[in-house]
Amino acid sequence: MPTAADRFSSLLEQHVARRAPLERDAHVAEWDLSLTGSDEAAARTEKLETELKAVLSDPDTFGTLDALRASGEITDADTRRQLDRLWMDFAGNQVPQELLARIVSLEVKAGAVFSGFRAKLDGRDLTENEVRDILGESDDVAHRRRTWEASKEIGGALAPIVRELVELRNEGARKLGFRDYYAQSLELQEIDEGFLFGILEDLERQTQEPYDEWLGELFGRLGRRFGCSAADIRPWHLADPFFQEAVPPADVDADRFYADADLVELTRDALGRMGFPISGMIDRSDLFPRPGKNQHAFCTHIDRMTDDIRVLCNCAPNAYWMDTMLHEYGHAVYDERLGPDLPWMLRDAAHTLSTEAIALLFGRLATHPDWMIRVAGAPAAEVNAMADGLAAMSRTKQILFPRWVMVMSHFERELYGNPDADLNSLWWDLVERFQKVKRPEGRDAPDWASKVHVALAPVYYHNYLLGDLMASQLDGWLQREVTDGAWFQSADTARLLTEKLFRHGARRPW
Repeated sequence: MPTAADRFSSLLEQHVARRAPLERDAHVAEWDLSLTGSDEAAARTEKLETELKAVLSDPDTFGTLDALRASGEITDADTRRQLDRLWMDFAGNQVPQELLARIVSLEVKAGAVFSGFRAKLDGRDLTENEVRDILGESDDVAHRRRTWEASKEIGGALAPIVRELVELRNEGARKLGFRDYYAQSLELQEIDEGFLFGILEDLERQTQEPYDEWLGELFGRLGRRFGCSAADIRPWHLADPFFQEAVPPADVDADRFYADADLVELTRDALGRMGFPISGMIDRSDLFPRPGKNQHAFCTHIDRMTDDIRVLCNCAPNAYWMDTMLHEYGHAVYDERLGPDLPWMLRDAAHTLSTEAIALLFGRLATHPDWMIRVAGAPAAEVNAMADGLAAMSRTKQILFPRWVMVMSHFERELYGNPDADLNSLWWDLVERFQKVKRPEGRDAPDWASKVHVALAPVYYHNYLLGDLMASQLDGWLQREVTDGAWFQSADTARLLTEKLFRHGARRPW
């Protein structure tokens, strides 16, 4: 009689043979949709994603997996981990296929809306890069306000889609016995909700005093710049649409060091110095803006069993996009260095937060004085003159970004817990509580829906925060392990990260 391990091995072999090519083709379709926003790519994506969901929703297979887990007969660590991960993949899809098909259709529709959206101002379309430039540079408050408001118009188009997605996701989660989709997502990410919100509460408490002090200084500076009181500062006075990016001191301009830089070649050189050749991945990537293209940035591993890894960016010559390029190719080298001996189900990062940790660790280098001098070739005297300011900006990010994550995490928990609430007001209640930015008077608009993650990467944002904490741990470890601590220009970095983290894939829970 076949053992439990034999039965699982047979099931897994058949499953991967069916799922792997579907997943690969779906990733290609999603890539094409991100580049073009075309109806053809959207239809292809919807078809393939629906077929993939159908595979993962099979109740008989899930029943077998459930029984195998409950039996306790599979004790080999790698086999057990594959069983657990496959069970989690199926558990999130045990709902009627017509419900899954509708969810996929809405997600594809939302993705196409995001790819095609451009803020409209004075009769012309603004890219996200142009919106950031205006909010970063313009002294015309009226122009800034109209730009900020234009950037939020996408929320009106997406809010009905997101509301329906929330309803359908909750319906599926509750059929499986979860409180709601938010609780289900954390459970299947192996993150305890109490643990997560305990960290958020602790960070809120610990950052309260330094955040208030820094915010008072910032609002005072902005008030002097725009001729208003600190109490009159509103979202359009700030340098990015969501107040999530690090704010440099008045005398720090990191962008000027990248104004004439080739960010692609600089990224190639930077990763190469760490021992990661990335030319092949660069050749497969799409790194500059054009009409119809998704304006965000991401890395995708098209096929788990090959090195077809691609990055989408919309580069402009500034520190923001230098950070983003290093961030996305951090994801890429993690995927590329997954152990070649890993089975298909384990050829993945240990957890979303671990790949975000590498991406965030690498992204920090864009404003790291030593890296700017040694790798980016910035004049040492000029960088050293603003070293204190760059350090202050780094510290600022460590107290600003957690508060943005608090907004997102609390909002999404409430969104799925009480979707009929006044979400427009809830969003600004949380912004005022955690970021302490006052809402525009009389504004009643779905600004929450203008954040891409709410629709397309739900219950994800906490991974950035947990990843940032892990990035700091990795930074300290690499400084100790690499000669002279300059891990960003030592090939030992690739060796250490590959041996200790990357090659193990998803063999162990995070």
